Amino acid sequence: MDQYLQITIIGIVIVFLTLAILYFVFNILGRLLSRDDKKKITPRVVAPSPSADSGRVGERPSQEAETVAAISAAILATIGHGNFQIKSLKPVPTVLPSAWKRRDPVVYWRLRRSKN
Repeated sequence: MDQYLQITIIGIVIVFLTLAILYFVFNILGRLLSRDDKKKITPRVVAPSPSADSGRVGERPSQEAETVAAISAAILATIGHGNFQIKSLKPVPTVLPSAWKRRDPVVYWRLRRSKN
């Protein structure tokens, strides 16, 4: 019985050591082959232009301006840098409903037995 326990423990240790070695190998390869260090992107701070604020001192921005600001913030959070400019916004066409909604229900036919 001691041999079975010893073989089981040795097997478990070998499996976890192999996983640890693979973890370190992939971690080192990821650091060596990564391009993130070469392309460090620093976020730039853009000062607002004086012409944009000249007419809207006390007004609340319109719904479109809030939408553009929200989309810009989402893109900035995803990409990580501010080297983009929004030229136009178009709504995405609605997707067709799933095939399950378009499918006609199945009618199960049963043979009726005559009562003769």
